[in-house]
Amino acid sequence: MLPSSPFAIILSIIGNIVSTGTAFSPIKNFLEIDKNRDVGNNNIYPIIALCGNSLCWVVYGAVSKAMSILPVNVIGLFVTSYFILVFISATSDISKRRFISAIYYGYLVGLTIYHLLIVLYVESIENQEFIFGITSNVAVLIFYFSPILSLYGVIKSRDRSSINLPLALVSCFAGLTWTLYGFVVNNKFIFVPNAVGASLSAISLLVYFLVGYLNTLNYRMKSNQTDGASQDVALIINQEEQQDISLNKDEEYEEEIKI
Repeated sequence: MLPSSPFAIILSIIGNIVSTGTAFSPIKNFLEIDKNRDVGNNNIYPIIALCGNSLCWVVYGAVSKAMSILPVNVIGLFVTSYFILVFISATSDISKRRFISAIYYGYLVGLTIYHLLIVLYVESIENQEFIFGITSNVAVLIFYFSPILSLYGVIKSRDRSSINLPLALVSCFAGLTWTLYGFVVNNKFIFVPNAVGASLSAISLLVYFLVGYLNTLNYRMKSNQTDGASQDVALIINQEEQQDISLNKDEEYEEEIKI
């Protein structure tokens, strides 16, 4: 079922484009990971959450016949799966690799079994749609909350490398677009989680730029202190040189008197 109003159709198109951008936004990082075989400080858990989120929305879109949300989530499901597999293959720490693999496969297999059970044992399509709508809400909130969990560490360490800036920017814009779309078509399952998600992405962006500002400010303060210390050293050296010159002149004067 496609949206009826022209404005809703436009929002649906924009939402699909932007959400596709959400899935592709970290592609540069993962191509570098695949090339260098080094995962660095990249945080894979938001990508795993995004993969599970895409799966839930594919099922919800198919059951509710909301065709406008299907294309982007099918693309997101495959793209994020590729990113996760690249990350796992490039992780040198065996215990970490096994842990991430367990979370990824466990999450997807668990969701798949859950959806199959609902389809098999819940006869009413309306009830299935309601259950899958709730599930999709939970999945999208897990995605939006996953970067938030690391923000305390980012603020404490002043290291923002674990925040994927392109992903946070596009996620925020996508959340705003789907919030407006959900409001226009009067679909609370689309409106509520994306409104919350856009707010959480905005918080991640705020922390990212705040930490960057504080780091820049701290660097400038240290530079000023270094410059001040250098000036003090130069002044001391200059004073010592003046004293040496004065002593030399006194010694020369005493020698002239003796002569």
